[in-house]
Amino acid sequence: MNHKIRKPFAVLTTVALTASLLLGTGATAFAAETPATTTTAGVKLTFPDIVPTHWAKSHVAKLASAGIVKGYTDGGFRPSQDVTQQEAIVMVIRMVGLEEEALAGSGDIVTGFQEDAFFTKYVVKALEERIIDMSEETAAAASGTTPWGKRPATREWVSKLIVRALGEQPASGALGFADASDVSAGAAGYVAKSQELELVTGFTDNTFKPKDAVTRAQIATILSRADKYIPDDESKYTSGLVTSLSGSSLVLQPAGGGAARTFGLNAETLVFDAEGGSLDRSALTSLTPVRVIHQGGQAYYIEVTGGAVELESIDGELEALDIASSSLVLRRSNGTLEQYDLTSTVTVTNAGGTGLSLSQLNKGSEIRLQRMAGTAEVSAIVLIEEAFNAKGTGIVQTVNAAARTVTFTDDKGSIVTYPLVDGATLTVKGQPLSDLSGIQSGDTIAYEIEDSEIVSIDITVQKYVMKTGDFQVIAGDTITIKVNSTTPEAFIMRPNAAVSIEGLTNPTISDLQVGDVVQLRLSGATNQVDQITVTNRNVTKLQNVTIDTLQAEYMIVRDAKNAVHFYKITDRSLFVLDGTAMTEQMFKTYVAAGRKVDLSVTSDQLVRLDVVTKVSGTVSAVNTTARTITVTTADNGSTTLPFAQYAVVEVPQQSSAGFADVTVGAKVHMSMGYNTNEVQMIQVEKSFVYTLNSVTAATRTVSAKDAKGSSVSLALDSEAKVLGRDGQAIALASLTVGQPIVVNYAGRRVVSVQEPAAVVGKVSTLDTTAGKLSVTDYNGNVKNYSLTGGISIQKGTTVSTSASSLQLNDRVSLIVDAQGKPYVYVAQAETRKFSGYDAAKNEVSFKIARVGDQSKYTVEPNVKVTTAAGASMTMNQLKENDTVVVYLMNGKIVELVKQ
Repeated sequence: MNHKIRKPFAVLTTVALTASLLLGTGATAFAAETPATTTTAGVKLTFPDIVPTHWAKSHVAKLASAGIVKGYTDGGFRPSQDVTQQEAIVMVIRMVGLEEEALAGSGDIVTGFQEDAFFTKYVVKALEERIIDMSEETAAAASGTTPWGKRPATREWVSKLIVRALGEQPASGALGFADASDVSAGAAGYVAKSQELELVTGFTDNTFKPKDAVTRAQIATILSRADKYIPDDESKYTSGLVTSLSGSSLVLQPAGGGAARTFGLNAETLVFDAEGGSLDRSALTSLTPVRVIHQGGQAYYIEVTGGAVELESIDGELEALDIASSSLVLRRSNGTLEQYDLTSTVTVTNAGGTGLSLSQLNKGSEIRLQRMAGTAEVSAIVLIEEAFNAKGTGIVQTVNAAARTVTFTDDKGSIVTYPLVDGATLTVKGQPLSDLSGIQSGDTIAYEIEDSEIVSIDITVQKYVMKTGDFQVIAGDTITIKVNSTTPEAFIMRPNAAVSIEGLTNPTISDLQVGDVVQLRLSGATNQVDQITVTNRNVTKLQNVTIDTLQAEYMIVRDAKNAVHFYKITDRSLFVLDGTAMTEQMFKTYVAAGRKVDLSVTSDQLVRLDVVTKVSGTVSAVNTTARTITVTTADNGSTTLPFAQYAVVEVPQQSSAGFADVTVGAKVHMSMGYNTNEVQMIQVEKSFVYTLNSVTAATRTVSAKDAKGSSVSLALDSEAKVLGRDGQAIALASLTVGQPIVVNYAGRRVVSVQEPAAVVGKVSTLDTTAGKLSVTDYNGNVKNYSLTGGISIQKGTTVSTSASSLQLNDRVSLIVDAQGKPYVYVAQAETRKFSGYDAAKNEVSFKIARVGDQSKYTVEPNVKVTTAAGASMTMNQLKENDTVVVYLMNGKIVELVKQ
């Protein structure tokens, strides 16, 4: 027995339909499952006694759309009315598609079951297909007073009827219902199977109530659930994807492939989801998977199946499109060309989902083809990136030679960027250009674009035209140069044309000399010179030359090799003292014969004269016999200067110092007298880390203490800088009392006071042999430090300069001074019993274990709290009497570890 098949639905003739509606004796209204005397036209899915919120609404509508159940002539469905056994058989025969065969059978057969005449053919067909059992039903018909056919169909009887109709076998095993003993022995396996197939369920009290009658709404629900186990009859059921929807029709691409199908929509058409929830037709968007129950080309019941749509996607570039034949050619990423056929209802959208037409697809556009798995025709096209084809004029903005792109303002005023196709044609007024370097910002171009790539650019008006040659002469507004050193060419100059000569400030055309190689920039629009650049003049720097002769219009100097040089002094020659332009008085004081100076010259002209009385740098050599000191300056230049026999040496924090304190590698600041080149003072630069005690902003004084607790008083002059952690200037009063400060000295003078950016964490690497130290901060960042310049380590009141006094996993706060020397403050560790945390005061309390224990400590803002295993936690997760290790720095908690 195998009834899992639906045969084509047979549309009944008017006579047969009329007969099918005839009700038995004494009835006042007619149902489709009994004989009737009247009929109603069309398919009716909604009934006044099935309200929109009725639990069986979708199931009744589904079966009604398939012609399995129908309403009464009074318009109602009577959902709560019991269904009879003979009516249930009619519904099942219709559901499995056997009605046509049943009605074609002989009407002379007598079953002996006492069914009404109309139902005999259905009952006979049910017997033939073994949907009901002759011996079982004969025995049942013989008992009871109600005729067999008109008896209410019970829950266990309907379970047996439908399981057999589906071709399923009874299930084995005990039923789990509380009233399982009430289920007939011959029905138990079928009840179990119907429960397994999710056709029937028990009640909330875990009973099945096998002998209760089944209502019309209930049997509609059971048959609706059984529907999924029966293959669709394509004449009534079609599954697929929605390709288009209008007010009166729905176009569907069948799941099994083939041509698209169009179904009409009317007021009776209902839409539900897979769980039976009512939906609006707007839910039927493109590519929505649906199952349509239809008759005569009219869709009556549409179920959104909700299953995942398996679509194959194919990406590429549109090579060709033939709308007439519904086909296209796609260029794949590997360059191969592939042809695809389109469904007649193919949809086209952009990446945002906006609908397009096939005619809007341009050659070269990046598209994505989509089709259902197992089908050849494309049902959807997504435009990923539209190809652009155009011709026009524009103004070049930028050229990226590496990326081979040109950005320009097009003739619509938009700034656009396009790449150049390989082999693009580049010309200037029709003459070939070798490469993109010939295209300049501001050039007017005529361009042609195909497939979003530039295929040609012709520069119609150049922003600038460059001409290079040897300067000859200027006559009026005309400048003459020799191009290629042979051919003189004259060019009109724009009034006030700019002149650029390296080393000269505000040069004019009068500074041009025969022999200059010049580059003329001509405006492409006017063909006039607007800029003249001398390209063969370079500024030469001469250091430590001695003034031999000084006159108002020239000077003669001697270099270190005693070579003599002559330079003109012009009104643009600049005289500088220690980086500041000289006043007339400064010039008279510092610039005289015998003075050593630095010069910047171009050709025979003096560009700049520098008198240097202050030099800073790093000492590279000291010769006490020759009394010279050599330093490397910030620009990596090397300068050797003599120092006076009684030159003063200042070293920070030393009451007296001499040349022995000026060592190689030290940073120094040196000063010379106004009339001598000898160094008169050497100030050694050093940094110290102190703890700030107080600040007096009015007098710019600072009180601090060093690592040993000794008091230090600092007086800041007006040039001393006060810096924050980021190196930016801050007010002196902004320094935080009790926090470290780095004080930078030049000799005895305070150069700057800075709040350092301290690194707080634990020692993760310590290599005293290699002179390396690593600290992992509380964010997990590893900071590396060199110990070659020394180290200062403070534990409580003990200060050490030996790295061996540190240990791995020490909690530390580390500061680096201006010379790169680390200053390390080691946290004090205590094991305590936790008492409580006051978030408002940012304060932790501990149990007192011994005399002298401090009970409360302030918490640093970025305190780290962890378990012994290293897992992060919060203060609020700690409980009273928890054992914790507390790390204290400057009397505050920086880390707390729960044991």
